[in-house]
Amino acid sequence: MRTLKVATAECFTHCEIGKKLHLVSAPYSKYPLPLRVIFSSFIPSVEVAKKVLGVELPPPTVEVNGIKVYTEEVDKEVTRLLAKGLVETFGVDVAIATSAGVGRGAITLWVEGEEETFTTEVEVDFTKATPEEIEMRKTDGVRKAILHLLKKLREKGLIEDEHLLVALKALE
Repeated sequence: MRTLKVATAECFTHCEIGKKLHLVSAPYSKYPLPLRVIFSSFIPSVEVAKKVLGVELPPPTVEVNGIKVYTEEVDKEVTRLLAKGLVETFGVDVAIATSAGVGRGAITLWVEGEEETFTTEVEVDFTKATPEEIEMRKTDGVRKAILHLLKKLREKGLIEDEHLLVALKALE
């Protein structure tokens, strides 16, 4: 079974996607996923996206303490740009990017040339949110990103049911 290289550029998910994928693909896992996380990053600002990935993001609607804040529609475009930057910078097979300001959090999953952009179910205005609301959106984003990735890997015949069970347990 071939191993896919993975990179993440995460904002509202705070590198949790990369961390969880690393844990379920480690050799000590009972049924490790055929993934190798080579880069997982926290990208809260326009300048970090430019310096780390060479990606020119649109100007934020507003900045809060240096953190980029966009509308949901612009967040979707931002995640597409970040995912593309990951692929171009690191030559990965799997790129996952997240961004969330006002609205539901946006996530782009890029797997071997196929791109899918989706959102969380949790709608939050970052400029007015409570820590609990931010955590709810983050948790939903991590869960949805990993579930979408597992589905895509299963469709491509890259993982078996045993892998799914181990990975789903890691989401708990």
